Amino acid sequence: MAQTEKELNLDSFTEEIEDTIDDLFTASKQIEIDPLTNAVKEIPAGSEEIPLLITEPESDTAAEDDSRTEDHSSSDGTEDILELDLELESEAYDVRQAPALEHSLEQLNQVFMTLEWEISQQEVESAKDIMCRIKDYPKIKSESGIKRILAMMTSILEAMAASPESLDTSSPGVLKKGLECLQALTGSAPLDSENRHTLLSKTLDLLEAAVPHETEILGTSSEELSDSIETELKDIETSREDKKDFQEISAAIEPGLTEPKSEPVTDHQGHDKPQEETPPVASPQPEKLETTRGTNISTRLNCQEPAGLLPSVESHIKVLEEIIHRIIPVEKLLEETRGMEKLYQFQKNLRICLENEKGHLTAALEGQDVPASPDTAGDIHEDTGDEGQEKTTVSSSQSPKHSPVISCPWSDLLLARWNGKQVFLIPQQISYAGSPGWKARKVLSKSDTFPLAKLKTFPWSRIRPCLQGDLACREEAELKGIELPVIRHPDAAVGDSTLPDNPVMVILYHKDQGMVLVMDSPLEAVHISPEWQWNFDEHSQYPLIGQIKTTNNKITVASLTGPELT
Repeated sequence: MAQTEKELNLDSFTEEIEDTIDDLFTASKQIEIDPLTNAVKEIPAGSEEIPLLITEPESDTAAEDDSRTEDHSSSDGTEDILELDLELESEAYDVRQAPALEHSLEQLNQVFMTLEWEISQQEVESAKDIMCRIKDYPKIKSESGIKRILAMMTSILEAMAASPESLDTSSPGVLKKGLECLQALTGSAPLDSENRHTLLSKTLDLLEAAVPHETEILGTSSEELSDSIETELKDIETSREDKKDFQEISAAIEPGLTEPKSEPVTDHQGHDKPQEETPPVASPQPEKLETTRGTNISTRLNCQEPAGLLPSVESHIKVLEEIIHRIIPVEKLLEETRGMEKLYQFQKNLRICLENEKGHLTAALEGQDVPASPDTAGDIHEDTGDEGQEKTTVSSSQSPKHSPVISCPWSDLLLARWNGKQVFLIPQQISYAGSPGWKARKVLSKSDTFPLAKLKTFPWSRIRPCLQGDLACREEAELKGIELPVIRHPDAAVGDSTLPDNPVMVILYHKDQGMVLVMDSPLEAVHISPEWQWNFDEHSQYPLIGQIKTTNNKITVASLTGPELT
């Protein structure tokens, strides 16, 4: 009954549409009837006064044809009209929202241009208010990458309002770069996924380098932190599925590693024969098994039998690289956030396991021997409740002799020459880099310690404006009493304190640890390529902690402590 009523209603609705169409498109003429004489008089088409309109179709046959044509229309036409109305409403909403967002971004651009000339509290607060408005737009709320950029820009503004001297002079320019990224991501011309990912990565790296240590902690809310962790965990689950697929493929192409089933031997009459006893085959050692597996995989990868295996393995390696690069910023954030020590340790162990898997796949792909490695599941452990104790650790007999080659944990480093050799420095540790004055040169050439008071050019000068990073947050009176050790290159001759012709003094300081290095050349910023590999060397002499293998060279890294510092 309900279905019949619905059909009747649709028929009635269709008839009303037909009548409306007839009234609109049927040829008609306008007439006027005199109320006294009942005389009918035709009104010209251009007349303005129309007291009464009567529509008379010129051809009834044409109207009947139109009616028969419209009878064939179905209820789909009604649904199309409703869907079209909804689409028009959505487009109208986007059109109303886009100018408002574009106007807010343009206002923010004007404020940033003012900040480039002069940093004032009023302009900083104005920029923060505009960014708060931008965060409320639905288009911004749905983009996690844009929210992260806004959070970092807000952190820089907070530091700019609290202590402008602690920021680098390029901070306003970095803010403009972030704004240009926002305009590109929210503009009318959409970006493809590759360009979008590249733009986000470069902008986040620039903003992260400009955000001071303390402000970055305050500027990141717990909601954004949880969103980042959730995203990384989803990526890790995808990596585990890829790893499982690769293991299934490897097992399928290695029949020699599985033990064949034995069948009973029968004679020609069908009677069972007793099988001859064979000596048991000794199971291969784990190291030999891993080496054999790596050789078999690399040999079969070059064959044409498993056609899609080689691209699949290369794709898995690229996926692991992307996940590792995504984990590193979250790991840094967890390290610097109070109360996240256990989660930081878990994230760090997870990254190390992924890097080990990537190294094993790369070695197997190149035909190299894969060293025996401990169970990766043992590295990703949970705490037992005591902070000083953990469930399981790898025994010394299972640990590899050399640290595995993994991807570089830094996105940008500083390159210089130290004792005639190239060396990388970590930007986050540098508190001062420049040519020393005559007082500082005298101390560096004769003493093993350097007081920060020697940085002053004149007796009335202050130390704090010369510094950046952690030392820039100390009070002037405290800085006058700090002395740091002067570290010579491990390969330098004992007792040789001769300075180079154009020395560059570098002060490294982080978390109450510091030292002074004298370089042969100025520092040069270098962007780390994803193909470069990092190898931590625990046997290196302090302050050298390992090497980065570039395309054509190996360059050592000097640091206050291990790579977990950054």
